[in-house]
Order: sequence, then C-alpha cells, then structure tokens
Amino acid sequence: MGYGNIKKFSYEMPSALKEELIRKDGYLYIPDSYPGNVDKMAYFFLGAGTDISSFVCEGKAGDFFFKKVVDYAVDKNQIPKDIAICFLSHCEWDTSEHSCSKEDEIRMGRCFIKNLEEYVLPKVENEILPKILPEFEIKRENRVFTGFSFGGALLMEGLDKLDHLCRNFAILSGYHLKKIEKPFKETREILKEYGKALYNGKTFSDVLLIGITGVNDIAYEEMKSEFEILSVLGILEKKNLIFMEVSQGMHSYFEAAYYFVMALEIIFNGMR
Repeated sequence: MGYGNIKKFSYEMPSALKEELIRKDGYLYIPDSYPGNVDKMAYFFLGAGTDISSFVCEGKAGDFFFKKVVDYAVDKNQIPKDIAICFLSHCEWDTSEHSCSKEDEIRMGRCFIKNLEEYVLPKVENEILPKILPEFEIKRENRVFTGFSFGGALLMEGLDKLDHLCRNFAILSGYHLKKIEKPFKETREILKEYGKALYNGKTFSDVLLIGITGVNDIAYEEMKSEFEILSVLGILEKKNLIFMEVSQGMHSYFEAAYYFVMALEIIFNGMR
C-alpha cells in the first residue's frame, strides 16, 4: 500500500535573525496513483525543536511513520485521494541539536508566518506541483493549514494574517502564544478585551477552526479554555468552531499524525 511519494524541496525566505535570505527544506507528499486532478492541499507545520528531515524520513515519528498513517487513511477513504501534503518547519536550523532561546524560537515562527504567502506558497503551488500534477490548482476553500504544538500556536496567533489564504485551520495540541489564565473563570467584559487583543477586533465569518488534543496532553487545559473563550466571544461562527478531545492522547508526533487525519476527515468528509 502506498498512495503517495515523499519529495524533498528547497526554498528561500528571509531570516528572522539575520539580514539575509536563507535556504530551507520542506517535504511534499504527492499522490502518484490518482488518475484525476489534485485540487486539495494540506500544510503541516512542525513544532519547536524538530528537525524536519528526521521527522519526515526517520526521526520522531519513526520510519516514514506520518506517510504510512496518511497512506492508510487514503486507503480507508478517511481522507481524499486527490490531496497533496506539505511539511514545513519555522526553524532556521536543527534546534533539536543546537538549541535556541524561546525568544528566538518565537521570532523565527512569526517571521515564517509573515513570509509564508510570498515565499513558500508560490514555490510549492506555482512551481513544484504544477510540474508533477496535471492541471494543479488550489482554491482557498480546499487549502488546509494544520500545526502541531508550537506550529499550532503560530497558526492561532496568525489567524488574522492567513484567513485570506485559507478557510480551514486545524490546531493540533497547540494554543495561542498569548496564554490565558486558567481555569476558565473570566468575566464577559474581560473576555471582550482579551478578544480584541487576540485579533484586533477582527471576526471570521467563514473560517473553520478545529482544535484536537488528548486529555493527557500538556496543552489540553489551555486549548480547552481558549476554545471556550473563542466560542463566548463570537470571533468565529459557532458552527465553524470545533474542539475535540481524544481519550488518553499524549503530546507526541505519533498522536499528531492521527489528529491530522481526523482534521482532514472533518474538513473534507464532513465528519463531526
């Protein structure tokens, strides 16, 4: 069984820490046995301290573990066959071996989100995939941004900067960088001020925001409270705000692979 192949690619983007362009690597999962047009695209943003090469090929999730999970999900019709997947990291070096400060990690993450539209998406969707897949074209409603842990935090924070590119967001065991106080006991007026600070008063009429985490995950309490706040504030339509808790789920890339499939199943198959 194997519906897709893994392809490594390189791209350039501005560094968060230096006044220069840097070259970074990404990976694509490209369906090679689907005869029709591929018109769906999912992006997976890695968490902090993860080397993207070892993650995709052999590292934290095992020998091509993520690919195997996706192949299985395609085979069982959990997710569409006509989808390509892109794995990306905000890190400018392998921070699992050469650590960086929390401040630099956040600077790299915010720089990555800021430059995603100009440097990353055109490389993937306008250069690489059209050469491989016939009639490749992605519309906003068929693009998905997902992120695990810190990658999810970057998506939560950058929602108001990315919603014109993408309708579907899945936060996998991550929460906004502006952490809230727990437990969830804020008054409505305080929540309104918090909401204004989150997205400068912006609301999202058609954005679908999915949160998935395990009850034993270190991000569980923060995520649960944050989605409760978003629901109270009305920043998103309640029908487009989905929070799912998985029994026994932990904070690891093994769980993240399955959360990723769950999110795509909700988005494209309407599973609620």
